[in-house]
Amino acid sequence: MEKIQELVSQGKALLEDGKFDDALGFFEQALLLNQDDPDPRGNGLF
Repeated sequence: MEKIQELVSQGKALLEDGKFDDALGFFEQALLLNQDDPDPRGNGLF
C-alpha cells in the first residue's frame, strides 16, 4: 500500500507541474497495484 501512495503522490506532483502524460503513467501503475479495490477513490488514494 505504501508503494501505491508513493506513485499517487508522484503523479499528483507531476499534475501540478502540468506534466499530464507523465502523471498518467504513475496513476496507471498505482491502479495496477491496487486491482483488488473496485473503487480506488474510496480508500483515499485519489
